[in-house]
Amino acid sequence: MTNRKPEPFAVKIMLSLEAHSRAKELLSLQYNARKAKEVYLNYLAVYATDRYLRRQGFETNLDVGDRSDPVKQTLMNVADLDVKDCGKLECLPVMPDADIVRIPPEVWEERIGYVAVRLDESLREATLLGFVQKADREELPLEELQSLEDLSGYLNENRNRRVEVAASIVNLSQWLVGTFEPTWQAVESIWQEAVRQAPKNNLAFRFRRKTNFDTSFESGLVRRGKAIELGAVSIIIILGLNLDSVNVQSSFQDGLEELENGQEDFEIDIILEVHPGAGQKNLPRNLEIFLLDEEGEVAMETKAKQDYRDIQLEFSAYSGDRFSVRLTLDSHSVTEEFFI
Repeated sequence: MTNRKPEPFAVKIMLSLEAHSRAKELLSLQYNARKAKEVYLNYLAVYATDRYLRRQGFETNLDVGDRSDPVKQTLMNVADLDVKDCGKLECLPVMPDADIVRIPPEVWEERIGYVAVRLDESLREATLLGFVQKADREELPLEELQSLEDLSGYLNENRNRRVEVAASIVNLSQWLVGTFEPTWQAVESIWQEAVRQAPKNNLAFRFRRKTNFDTSFESGLVRRGKAIELGAVSIIIILGLNLDSVNVQSSFQDGLEELENGQEDFEIDIILEVHPGAGQKNLPRNLEIFLLDEEGEVAMETKAKQDYRDIQLEFSAYSGDRFSVRLTLDSHSVTEEFFI
């Protein structure tokens, strides 16, 4: 038997008959003995983690996740637990005499952390040993785990971060019914402000041709703008939604009612414009613009060259889509996130 160092902080959880009953139900769906054992132990680790987190005041959901899908359970080694407003934790069973925890490669992503749970030989008791935030190898020595005492604080930080991100995401569906975030202004207003801030002797900027700033519904285009700072450089980004491309022919008050109530699935054409800000005639050379999909992968990209006055990207998106626009200049970067 391996001599183990005593865990500095650990929590014991009794594994109830209810836990074993549910584990047997999941086991019965498997035809391979090795996979059946894996599923059984995984569920006990999830159950123990779930009970601990509930004691700490977190809301969890035992009925959702990859491990609840029989197909994924068969094809992958998964033991995820959904923690409300935080994300997914992977619950990793540790055998009684083991001094390492195994982390399957298929769960190295889409997890906010990994909890090591030691199961005793009788499977009547589980001990939560600690956790790690990220995984990049299949075997991790138990001595490298963070203390379980830090888990609640880490989850609360993660929850606060997710709330902040959610609050900063721009809901473009609301634009279609006339509701806008305060930081996204009418294009006329943001342009007037940029002109006001421009040096009075910068005639090239102050009288630069820019005529079509109508943001009314009658024009068929809803447009809002925002000034952002990349270091000492000001950039204006404008996002336009083409109402004529939406398969809903209606007026502002009546015809967009289905969109307002979230009852309509639709596709819409979107125009992204990037303009130089106050006091600048052209976009800064080497300004990079990226359109990112929901997974953060680059869908479109372009780069400003010498004497570029503006850049425009056109694309389409469906209701329910999320995407981001990232502007990068030298070591400075700003990302704006959108949801439809």
